[in-house]
Amino acid sequence: MKITNKTALVTGGTDGIGLEIARQLTAKGASVIVCGRRADALASARTEGFEAIQADISTAAGCAALAAALADRPIDMLINNAGMSGNFGPDEPLDLALTDQAIFLNLNAPLHLIGHFLPGLLQRQEAVIVNVTSGLAIAPRAGGPVYCATKAGLRSFTQSLRHNLRDTRSHTHKLDSQSD
Repeated sequence: MKITNKTALVTGGTDGIGLEIARQLTAKGASVIVCGRRADALASARTEGFEAIQADISTAAGCAALAAALADRPIDMLINNAGMSGNFGPDEPLDLALTDQAIFLNLNAPLHLIGHFLPGLLQRQEAVIVNVTSGLAIAPRAGGPVYCATKAGLRSFTQSLRHNLRDTRSHTHKLDSQSD
């Protein structure tokens, strides 16, 4: 896919892997929209020239609000990068609220956003969905069962979605981050 003159939405694009993805896409000629929760990180992203939208996609309502804010914009690349660990260990209690938030952000949010943006992506000449997973989806680690499980689920979903989109102009990719 040619990246020049394409518009990309990068969730969790204000720091870490997401910010680097945004920088790389910009360097290749894409127009990049990043979203995140923290005002300071959004301001910093704007100083780098990114369009930055405040969005909390850790809920279905947050995903819908982001999609509504961009409803009139042609999106060519949806980069689902936002995530959180929600880790716990054998001597720590399982925080169910944190677990639910991690499951939603890491697994459900990408699915919700794909659901919102896929009709528009299918109308584009070329489009791509990139779901950032992790090597931990394949080789989980102790202390991170929620994170590892959600990334494994997203990896599997991405492979199935790729098969479903095989006869369209939209494609999917998984990007396994190795920084974990």
